[in-house]
Amino acid sequence: MTISHDSFAQAARQQAASLGYRNLPIVVVQQAKSLDTPETIAERAERALPEILGLLATRTAAKPAQ
Repeated sequence: MTISHDSFAQAARQQAASLGYRNLPIVVVQQAKSLDTPETIAERAERALPEILGLLATRTAAKPAQ
């Protein structure tokens, strides 16, 4: 599992696939903007947390495709 900002999500998927990790779970979070408050950024992290914890709890280590 990896975490990516939304602006890099496609690149993250392409890089994972090129390394043989086509099914690598990628949690996508919105990239912070200059006017975002710390509270807004924290809210985004909190929204992503259940998905991250779920993946950590249920997934085994990723192995590249043969």
